Amino acid sequence: MGLCRAVHSVRPWVFAGLLLFIIPGIILLIRWIAATGFLIGGQRSVTDALSASWEATRGHSWHFFGGALLIAIVGGGMAGVVAGGAAFAAGLEFNFLSSAAGNIASNGFSAVFVAYGVAVYHLIADSTEETSEVFS
Repeated sequence: MGLCRAVHSVRPWVFAGLLLFIIPGIILLIRWIAATGFLIGGQRSVTDALSASWEATRGHSWHFFGGALLIAIVGGGMAGVVAGGAAFAAGLEFNFLSSAAGNIASNGFSAVFVAYGVAVYHLIADSTEETSEVFS
């Protein structure tokens, strides 16, 4: 009975944490997704790139969220399959093979997400000669 009471008393705090940290983090992720492209392509400072990404993604956030969610589901699933397959092949023990496979899958997932950010930048940025020289 004590465990049930503890779970019920923790639930509101978990929900509050979700509202206060996870959801704003997702909003910032989506609104700043093109910041890397603005930083490199536009040769701007970090704060200018974040501001430019924030303004450029205005009105398009749900589209970019959908793309990021699709990448997270597919990429996360593939990373789980690779890491799980390596762990299964190693006899369900944590060893170098399962650790290396997990790291490779995680880094590959990160690279795909950075590529998505650059693709978003290409979609929303002004096509100037300066930008096309950097990314060509």
